[in-house]
Amino acid sequence: MQYKLAFIGAGNMAEAIARSAISSGTLKPEQIIAADPSSDRRDIFASVGIHVTQSSADAAAQAEQIMFAFKPQMMNDALATFASSLSPKQTVISIMAGISAEKIHNAIINLNPEAEGIKIVRVMPNTPIMVNRGMAGVSLGKNCSQGDDEFAYQLFNAATNKAVRVTEEQLHLITAISGSGPAYIFFIAEALQKTAQELGLPEHAHELVTQTILGSALLMDQSSDTPTELRRKVTSPKGTTEAAINKMDSLGLSDVIKQGTVACHDRSIELGNL
Repeated sequence: MQYKLAFIGAGNMAEAIARSAISSGTLKPEQIIAADPSSDRRDIFASVGIHVTQSSADAAAQAEQIMFAFKPQMMNDALATFASSLSPKQTVISIMAGISAEKIHNAIINLNPEAEGIKIVRVMPNTPIMVNRGMAGVSLGKNCSQGDDEFAYQLFNAATNKAVRVTEEQLHLITAISGSGPAYIFFIAEALQKTAQELGLPEHAHELVTQTILGSALLMDQSSDTPTELRRKVTSPKGTTEAAINKMDSLGLSDVIKQGTVACHDRSIELGNL
């Protein structure tokens, strides 16, 4: 094979993965090929020395590892354009949420029976990977043996510094906690920023919220204390923070977060069964 890795889909997530692979020395630009219908996206990849093509079939035929970097709902249409280029010697790395390795394998084989035996590794990254602060769960899937996920693990560990190996079933939980987790944080940030603006600090709202979340995350990362212990340390009895926490608790905020997370987990399972 001419290339080590082919990206089928060259969006923002794929770009972040490719850039981190190159900057970490995991791959050289000339070991990567990327396919995307958008000339703008191809130009971005080409600017760092990656070979680009409009043809997914051409890219898929020339690499050892094939990353499915497109949306789950696009899988069948996308595979129709390149499944015939796949072979049993290759490994698919799927970053599609909710779509099981079994389902991916069957979709490929239905279009190209000669690809029977192709390995499927699934990965669930999150968007902070775009600033090298992400998280990713890596799972062995169809036709895989121990170690077949090593390339994917090294690739995403370089992109996140926090890749973990999990079972495929656990990927639903990874999706619900870290995959979709950034959206939960952004949702909270929206509410805080809107409140700051309404209460009279429109010019400083964004900076206040951003730095508070960033600093709190770093503190939690670097501290041996649990989140509960850290919260208690900043919550003085009968003080302002306690007033806020008590109000949020009385409104059931913790349960709302739990219910939202469970809904995400259940939707991930549902997508896999469609």
